[in-house]
This record gives sequence, C-alpha cells and structure tokens, in this order.
Amino acid sequence: KEWQGFMSRTQRPLSSDAQIGLLGELWFLHALAQTSLENRALDCWQGPLRAAQDFRINGGAAEIKSTLKTGSFVARINSIEQLDGAASPLYLCGLRFEENPDGVSLVSLIAELRAKFQSVGAQRGFNALLMVTGYLDEHHHLYDRTVLLKETKIFRVEGDVPRLIRTQLSSAIRSARYDLDLDAIESPSCELDDVFTEFGIN
Repeated sequence: KEWQGFMSRTQRPLSSDAQIGLLGELWFLHALAQTSLENRALDCWQGPLRAAQDFRINGGAAEIKSTLKTGSFVARINSIEQLDGAASPLYLCGLRFEENPDGVSLVSLIAELRAKFQSVGAQRGFNALLMVTGYLDEHHHLYDRTVLLKETKIFRVEGDVPRLIRTQLSSAIRSARYDLDLDAIESPSCELDDVFTEFGIN
C-alpha cells in the first residue's frame, strides 16, 4: 500500500507553480544549449537531482526562479546553501513570464529540447530527468498554456545581495527556507551573455 501511495503521488499532474518552475529551468537549459556547451548543457542541469542549485557550470552555479504573477517577484529560497554554496560564481536568475497565445508552452519547449538532444543520443537522459521532475507525457494535454518571457533579473550572489549566510547564523539553526523579494534587491541585474562569459562559455 505504501508503494501504491507513492506511485499515485508521483503520477499526479504538475501544479501550476511546478509547471512554471520547470519551464523556467528548461528555458535556461535551452539558452545554455545554444552556447559552446551545446548538448553538454544537459550535464549541467542538476535541479531534478535535488542539488543545491539548478545548474552547475564549470565550477559555478545558477539558481533559476520563475513566476507568472504580477506585483513583487517573491522567490522561495529552499535552503541556506542555495544562495550560500561553495560554487563560484553563483547567480540567481529570476524569470517573469506572462501568458500570451504567441508564446511557448511547456510541451512545445520539451519537444524542441528532445529534438536537439536526440542528435547526440542524449534524449534518454533528458527524458529521465523530466520524469524525476514529475513531468509525464500522459499529462501533456494539461500543459498547453503558452507564455512569453516578460522580464529577466539576474544577480551575482555576492556582497550586499540579501541572503542567509551560514557563518552568520547560530549553529543551532540547522536549516531554513525563506522568501526573497527579487524586486527589492538593489544590486544591478546582469546580462545573460555576460553570465555565460563568466562561466567560460560563449
């Protein structure tokens, strides 16, 4: 019965928030695959594997946060380590989408990435990662919402960027989750091309 319960949970469709979260990670993966990494970009996608950050790139990392909501862009930071890890450089990338009939759907973006990764036989690995996220093709008819990227906020996590830092916390605090208002961050936003350059890719 425990196994049946597990299977029923894992086979449920993705929630609206989970859909936009996955779409944001796949948007970044698609952009990464257009660089000199090409299909090796798939090896950088660590989000489905519950790594501290969604992407690990040449010793650095990027955490992707996505929203469809208007108003303040509030991102849930899932651990202290998410913005205070050993990876360097570390970037926080906020993607604000809006619904638009001329946009891309989760299904169409996945189809495009499958076609790309198929060229080097990586499609099996991509499909396996999708399954770990909870995406199943049998639910594709529920994922036809189309969106366009409206705004991108990318911050190099350093200096005055607000976050919890392990060495500044009491040793009695073992873990924490918190909400971070990306619109309230005063540090300048970076350009994606500059981020990739710092990662040593182009």
